[in-house]
Amino acid sequence: MTMRTVANVKLERAEEDVLKKMVETGLFQSKDEAARAAIIKYASDLGVFSPDRSSNL
Repeated sequence: MTMRTVANVKLERAEEDVLKKMVETGLFQSKDEAARAAIIKYASDLGVFSPDRSSNL
């Protein structure tokens, strides 16, 4: 079972619009899911996280 926490994040209008678009186009079920995927993708791009080795945090 995945443990989740709540994090309140303030977004600019454009960032909110991107999350909405990601859901509206069917890429994600919710804005929460889209935001989590974006965080993992960015961390992976920066080299601080590897999705295949999630224990590296």
